[in-house]
Amino acid sequence: MQREILTPSKYTNWLISERPFTDVGVREIAAEADVNHGFVHTWFGSKNDLLLEVLRDLMVEAAEQIASSPAGAPAIQPFDPVAQQALRLVMFLKLEGASFGDLFDDPIVIKAFVDRYVNVEGIEPRTARIAAQQVVAIGASVVLFGDVIGVKSNDDVAALLGQWRHFLGLLAEQTRV
Repeated sequence: MQREILTPSKYTNWLISERPFTDVGVREIAAEADVNHGFVHTWFGSKNDLLLEVLRDLMVEAAEQIASSPAGAPAIQPFDPVAQQALRLVMFLKLEGASFGDLFDDPIVIKAFVDRYVNVEGIEPRTARIAAQQVVAIGASVVLFGDVIGVKSNDDVAALLGQWRHFLGLLAEQTRV
């Protein structure tokens, strides 16, 4: 049996999207994948290690969405299930004290935004990196605190990001001068 049989996102995403992470156990994930729970521990270690693999898969999926979105369209929506689940996982794992290892050494989502801003928007790389960090921070804030700050829909996000894009455009013009 190979580890690919238990693709983390295949068997885990639906379980953790329906219930709190703390309510989903390794035995339940293993049963859904039709493997012995001992294999899950052998392949991944702990439940948190398995969730880190799910997070890695979600980040790859988000980066692919960002790369394939057309110019002028939002690269990714904060209310997108992939974005929401990834951020929920980050928060859960942070609160659990999980070690992220090299997962965020060179974040794939930041790289995808930087590439988009440089190649599609024509922004110089240093400014593009800062813009990428800002948009991820905005998205995280919307997902985690949207109700608190009055951002409850993609239309609200569009208005917020429209203003941010205006400021980004001004910043981009300054760096080209």
